[in-house]
Amino acid sequence: MKIGVFPIMDHFYEPMFNPNHLIHPLSEDRLLPGIDLNVAEQLDQLSKFHYNDELSSFPLEKRSETEFYYHNGKFGPGDAEYYYNIVRFYKPGTIIEVGAGNSTLMAINAIRANTQDNPEYSCRQICIEPYERPWLDRLKVPIIRERVEKVDKTIFSELGQKGEFRP
Repeated sequence: MKIGVFPIMDHFYEPMFNPNHLIHPLSEDRLLPGIDLNVAEQLDQLSKFHYNDELSSFPLEKRSETEFYYHNGKFGPGDAEYYYNIVRFYKPGTIIEVGAGNSTLMAINAIRANTQDNPEYSCRQICIEPYERPWLDRLKVPIIRERVEKVDKTIFSELGQKGEFRP
């Protein structure tokens, strides 16, 4: 800081982003097909979630790289619990995650619980994750190692069928 320069790394975990990596300018209007922020419906949905006992079994602190825990600094209480409930309640046949990590671990747990409830249930979980995280390869979840902007969009065409939810 003596020379008045603060180095900012161009890294995917940094909160700053490099606008040169954008495919479309932020000034363009974004279409959000299928998104309706109906608050009454959201509250009704929350009242249908009944998996708190299962959620309380997850550890707070890290025990393993491939096990979900709440104090992970990235995908903690609230988001993780809501995601788990969505997967448990809707029982999707396909989940496509853009990005992989703690949310992937939580989805694996919800899918496993759904399968225990109904052995005929199956869910195809796919992750789009361009960045190397070697432990992800141990999860036995297909990983597409590309930026989502470069992935063939037809992969998303099966979502919205048979209870699948869109990302």
